[in-house]
Amino acid sequence: MIHNINIQKHEIKPTGKILDIASGHHPFVREGLDVTYIDKYPDKNVSRKSNLVQPGKEVMEMDVEAMSFEDGEFSYVLAGDILEHCNDPITACEEIMRVGRAGWVRCPTMLWECLFGREYHFWTTNLIDDTLIFYPARLYFKRCNWDQSAYRQFSADDLHCSFEWEDSFKYKVLRMII
Repeated sequence: MIHNINIQKHEIKPTGKILDIASGHHPFVREGLDVTYIDKYPDKNVSRKSNLVQPGKEVMEMDVEAMSFEDGEFSYVLAGDILEHCNDPITACEEIMRVGRAGWVRCPTMLWECLFGREYHFWTTNLIDDTLIFYPARLYFKRCNWDQSAYRQFSADDLHCSFEWEDSFKYKVLRMII
């Protein structure tokens, strides 16, 4: 597992058939690549900070928790800033691994959620020993609503869990305060 990958800075080079889940306002567009785009709400800004950016081809209306693709259909799956929106992250993670053979995942950390969190985020995450841990955001945090300029004070590791995976990745969902 490779940590702290930034998809927008071209640090990963996916090849083959690619799935971009909830590309929203930042679709993965690279000349010559076969990319399929899906979004649960392509016509509404239900849970994204700005309008959908059309990547030059159709964005299919589909939920990450119930994708209608074949097993292993994609060589690479991009799942950036989507899992915190899911009702059931277990189903979403399983679906991502079912349709893809490898991929990239990025989620906001507990610190990000506390400082900049969104009311439409159901989960926050941390990456511990190569396991993506989900925590219910509403149970754990009172959001501070810091100004976005505070981003510069923190490293990428502080604010996001970001990693590449091959074949599968480990995750755990904690549903109770202990």
